[in-house]
Formats: sequence, C-alpha cells, structure tokens
Amino acid sequence: MSKIADRIALFENFKEELGDDVSEIVTAFENCFGAAESAEQVRDAYRGKYNSERDYAVQLVYDLGYMDQMPDYLGLYFDYDAFARDVFITDYVMDNGHVFDRDW
Repeated sequence: MSKIADRIALFENFKEELGDDVSEIVTAFENCFGAAESAEQVRDAYRGKYNSERDYAVQLVYDLGYMDQMPDYLGLYFDYDAFARDVFITDYVMDNGHVFDRDW
C-alpha cells in the first residue's frame, strides 16, 4: 500500500474516535514523533487539546487527585507553572495545543 493510502486509512480509522480534528492530531503526533504507523499508536499517546502546557498541568493535577491529598489552603501555593515545565520536560510533549505522552 502506498504512503498516501496508508495515511488515508489511518485518518479513516481514527476519525470515528476523534472526529474532524483527526488530520490536525495526526500531524501534531508526526511533528513530535515522526510517521504514525497506526491509529492505535496515536490513540495511545494522545491526551487531548489544551490552550497551554499549564492548562494541561492543572488538569493533570486534578485528574491524579493531588489536590485531594492536601488541605485547601496548601493548594493555593501549588506552582502549576513549575509543574507544567517539569512534566513537559520528562513525560509529555505538545504541538499546536495537542498533548501526547512520551511513553506511549
């Protein structure tokens, strides 16, 4: 199968899950990691679209329950910017607002 046919098949497989943004998501994935070999590969790495690394970090903190583990007054001191910087150095990558896990 040609590369174009492979890419079309990838988009069609993935469109059901991600809707009309599939082309943008696959392009962002490929900008970060190189050519996508399958929809599963992109799906496993994809974490969603966010306005900034900080926005993703805030969501991650709440999703992981970190704020549930500390008193409310301590949560006011949490440095989301530093946390975002650290997780995007080690665990995540963002392209055009699309966040991917580095360890998919």
